[in-house]
Amino acid sequence: MYAQLGNIRFENLKGFTEYSKAGSSTYAEHQLLDGKPRLQLTGHGLEEITIAMRLHASFCNPENELEAIRNFRLNGEILPLLFGNGRLVGNFVIVSMTETTEDADAQGNVFSYIVNCSLREYVTNDKLQQEQAQSRRRAASVGDIRPVSVIKTNPPTGAAIVSSLVSRTENSAAAINNTMIERGGIENPVNRNKVLSNLKLIAEKVNDLTNLTGEATSPAFGDNSLQVAANRVLNEANKFIDIAANKAYPLAGPANKNLREAVVGLKSTARKYVNKTILRR
Repeated sequence: MYAQLGNIRFENLKGFTEYSKAGSSTYAEHQLLDGKPRLQLTGHGLEEITIAMRLHASFCNPENELEAIRNFRLNGEILPLLFGNGRLVGNFVIVSMTETTEDADAQGNVFSYIVNCSLREYVTNDKLQQEQAQSRRRAASVGDIRPVSVIKTNPPTGAAIVSSLVSRTENSAAAINNTMIERGGIENPVNRNKVLSNLKLIAEKVNDLTNLTGEATSPAFGDNSLQVAANRVLNEANKFIDIAANKAYPLAGPANKNLREAVVGLKSTARKYVNKTILRR
């Protein structure tokens, strides 16, 4: 997961295309009889964040995602903004949003939206009061009770499958890199087991990716560049597995570097594949 706003998760290709954050502070100016005035910090303004995102039919349901964001704005929902690394930015409300249709067919079916949202910090000193206010806004009266309906979902597209496999590969590679750089490498048995576990996950996901390019019924069938990039990651992962299993500590650093480079190459190739799929639509 890249980030989460309220209950909307941004992951794989559904991430922010733009992100900017602004803050301000207020100062009182005290005039002096002689010399320049002095400034005194009196407080801080509310932080404001501007985000942009692409909602494309290749990796999400654009109408449903857009409707959820609209409802957040209309209902004044207080939304925690959390990044995938666990960092909580704060609580925000959507004060404005713009929707731009990027791609549609002749019948008016929209395949892609560009959505821009302006978020403003929401400060509360009483968390319980905040939660109670949220519950009151979401509460339905007796007359609002509706029967549970079954939502039909379309099968995932080729772009969504490729994106998911590459994202999981990237997450495992990041976990390995963190273990190697931040936690002291594979000399520690716990670290070594963690690295081996993530390497096996990488091998499994890129194997699935390679199989997709070889299946005649797969949307990725015959994509040689994707197959080559996936095989490169698989080779580097297998080399690293041998190094970790044999406790060849001096070779672990270069193996980690080679694996990360291969994963970056796979991500770039996958993005080209997804963009090509979008253009074909």
